Amino acid sequence: MKYSLNVFAVTGYSGLKSFLRAFRYAKQRIMRGWADCDVWEMNAHITAVISGMLKTLAETDNGYSSKFSCYEEWINELERVSALASVLSEKTFDGAFDDEIREEKEAVFDFIKNHFTELWD
Repeated sequence: MKYSLNVFAVTGYSGLKSFLRAFRYAKQRIMRGWADCDVWEMNAHITAVISGMLKTLAETDNGYSSKFSCYEEWINELERVSALASVLSEKTFDGAFDDEIREEKEAVFDFIKNHFTELWD
């Protein structure tokens, strides 16, 4: 079960125990940047974070990497990789799916590896 950062939402919790657990996870994210529940499915969490961050960067970026010929090409690539990371966050990385997601996985992490120092706004 994924837990929302919004611990004040009344809906979505099955009881006080569920609410307190979500509150504890939100506090852990504030204090250390990740929660215990993020570790349980680290692959899905990391790719979800990457997807969201790349999407936000595409929406708010003011410049582009010198490896691209124009701003639009950079933004299109950020959006493409964000979408691939979103797909990866919804799938598991166990052996049954590994061959099916190999290309997406390589595209996302190659992009990050090749543009690591350029991922800032």
